[in-house]
Amino acid sequence: MFNKIWKKRETAEENNLTGQTGKEVARLATKTDETQKYFKHPKILLIDIKDESEKVLKSAGFNVESGTFGTPYKVEQVAGYIPVAVTSELPNREEQEIIIIDLFPKETSEKTRTKTIVQGDKGFWSRCNQGFIDPRPVATFSAQSTFEKILNRNGIFVVFADNPFDTEIVWASDNRTYGFQIYQSEFELWSFLNTLEQSNFIVKNSNGTEIKIKNPDTPLGRFFSKHNASATFTCTFFPTELTQYGKIIGYSNRSPESWVVTAVNKYNEPVAGFFTPDKEHNGWIFIFPHIAAKANFLLEFLRDILPEFAPELFPYSDNKTWIKRNEYQPKSVQDLNIKIEQLEVETKQKIEEINEEIQQEKEKVEYQNKLLTDDGDSLVDAVEQTFKVLGFVNVINVDEEYKKQGKTNSNDEDLQIRDEPTSILVEIKGVAGFPSDNDSRQVTKHIPIRTNEWREFGIRALSIINHQKAIPALDRDKKPFRSLIVESAKEQYLGLLTTFDLYRLVRSFLKNNWKHENIKDLFIQSGHISIVPTHYQYVGKIEHFWENVGAVGIRVEENPIKLDDIISFELPIEFEEIKVNSLQVEKISVEIAEISMLAGIKTNLPKEILKKGVRVFRIITPNL
Repeated sequence: MFNKIWKKRETAEENNLTGQTGKEVARLATKTDETQKYFKHPKILLIDIKDESEKVLKSAGFNVESGTFGTPYKVEQVAGYIPVAVTSELPNREEQEIIIIDLFPKETSEKTRTKTIVQGDKGFWSRCNQGFIDPRPVATFSAQSTFEKILNRNGIFVVFADNPFDTEIVWASDNRTYGFQIYQSEFELWSFLNTLEQSNFIVKNSNGTEIKIKNPDTPLGRFFSKHNASATFTCTFFPTELTQYGKIIGYSNRSPESWVVTAVNKYNEPVAGFFTPDKEHNGWIFIFPHIAAKANFLLEFLRDILPEFAPELFPYSDNKTWIKRNEYQPKSVQDLNIKIEQLEVETKQKIEEINEEIQQEKEKVEYQNKLLTDDGDSLVDAVEQTFKVLGFVNVINVDEEYKKQGKTNSNDEDLQIRDEPTSILVEIKGVAGFPSDNDSRQVTKHIPIRTNEWREFGIRALSIINHQKAIPALDRDKKPFRSLIVESAKEQYLGLLTTFDLYRLVRSFLKNNWKHENIKDLFIQSGHISIVPTHYQYVGKIEHFWENVGAVGIRVEENPIKLDDIISFELPIEFEEIKVNSLQVEKISVEIAEISMLAGIKTNLPKEILKKGVRVFRIITPNL
């Protein structure tokens, strides 16, 4: 019967009803006379759902009633307590099977409410120092015993979460003899179920719209993904972990398997989740953030999702997906499902082990990442470690050396490389844009000082700049130094280097097993330093790529290529080395491709990286 009714919504689905009004949903849901019939079960109570959800669900055939926990109301802002005026209405609450609650209060009533308690009698009192009273915790506390019975007879609770008002309500009396006496305190908005009480379930204030679905391939995940665009959260929540010998044995007052996170915020904190039934507890508890279009959300949730979770509550539903559940499968299928579960556990464990290895490998090269992102002391430390990886032995961090000697920062150069035969003074900076002329040349002022101090001539200066550090490295300007500064640097024995080029150099150094001798002289160059190692000889550029045969065409410009040579392609980050196992010129196999020829070389590298214009080098003395 339900499916006949829901088919009337197909046109509405195509028009993306999520953002439409409840009136339009209701109109589409009442196209046939069948929808005027109310199904006896499930019995549904909407609490503080203030849009057109009731009308829409009734039009769809659901047995729905509406109620309220009450509305926060304004009072005179004074010290002390006053009696709470409870305005809750929960019709036929003991007979309900599905309870849907919106904890977001919408607004505070301007209407003045009063409550009189006979002197000496016990009652609910609230502080009024904030200028309002939220009576809902009284209603939720009073409803808990009934709601627990509903939950434990396979009932379902759907909660739209909100961080509660910070209001204090107590059970107390006021009499002439003893004055104001408090017998019980800490009544909570979420206390309508024991599982959600503050001792079992911690709700924290948090606001946002960035929501990530944890299991997007499940029916519930797909459903929530559809409505995620209209969702906002005003709190995060954390079931209390129950532990024994360091192992989690439960969440709130339920088993560890019963709590499932549906969605999280950008900090991986839950903003949607649900409790499943377990051995000690029946019933389901679904918790969602605030949904703008609740009418359509609830209509689809009751129609498409809940009948699969709790088919016994939907006797009129044509949803037969429950028959696919494991308990209805033959033993052979159940055994195969167990094998799948075991494989999933083993796979998960293996993935965790690999992720741990990945993390360890990342930690080993963290200094490389800092070359591209950091500034200040952190960047200096990263450059220092890079030089040591590149094989320099006597690398001195000047500030650290002064600290060991009990001296203060002297504004001297950042690093000294004292390896023979040439010492290098290094100044390192991270800048948001481009280096100033002073940034580029500052290190040169230290050369006369160190020349006099060390009695050493021929000292070189090196300026290393992490420019445009907030921009991804591949998108940065490749010529950050002014041409005038570059020309001046050549005359002053000053080397200019970007941290991205240093990053590329150390990556290639490690990947291709270069020797220290191949790169050490790069750092005594003047002007804008090239990171092409000294054992490379320029050949030419890529001019063509033949996908059908997996061959690259290199226009030979300066030095010939021979069969069995090792050549290297200068890619955006690393140099990629390959051996020349086949060599052709105009489709004829040759031993050597001379200058001006288009050399065809077989390669397993893809066309996407071997682009036209990529420079190609020949290794003079291969590293064996």
